[in-house]
Amino acid sequence: MVEPIVHYLAPTLILLSILPNKKRVLILSPLAIVPDLDFIIGHRYLFHNLFFVFGVTLIVALYFRSGPQPILAFYFLFSHLLLDTFGPGVGFFYPIYPRLFRFDFFIYTSPEKGGVSVEGDIVTQALEEATKDQLSPAVTPLGIMLLVLVFIGLSLVIVMKERLEE
Repeated sequence: MVEPIVHYLAPTLILLSILPNKKRVLILSPLAIVPDLDFIIGHRYLFHNLFFVFGVTLIVALYFRSGPQPILAFYFLFSHLLLDTFGPGVGFFYPIYPRLFRFDFFIYTSPEKGGVSVEGDIVTQALEEATKDQLSPAVTPLGIMLLVLVFIGLSLVIVMKERLEE
């Protein structure tokens, strides 16, 4: 299960580390968590599909008219779907094809047996079945640890800049 902290930090930190225009990244980065707003409506897959991703990307393209903003918008929105494919799953083609897609993929190591084993499967199920009693995490230990790591990293950058200026 992926929570909003991870949905926001993972794609944002990747783009901040490789793109020169940090302002554009930060302005569009909230799009990474927009799909989770469908919980307000009480419908888990209303925003968790490709039609929503392309629709919002089109709106961004029409608003900005030129520049990389539509590509960044697509990246942030699609990253959300991609992360959710590993749990709880995504209704990629909802409402046309109301089925959830989830990738159950694991790579295991075993010191006892030695070596690596891989297990994987693509799971599909009806959305009604998949959404019964489904809990979505708001915060998990992974999200908290990522925030701690970001805080430590930013603190190190500040300290290093100060020392370089001395």
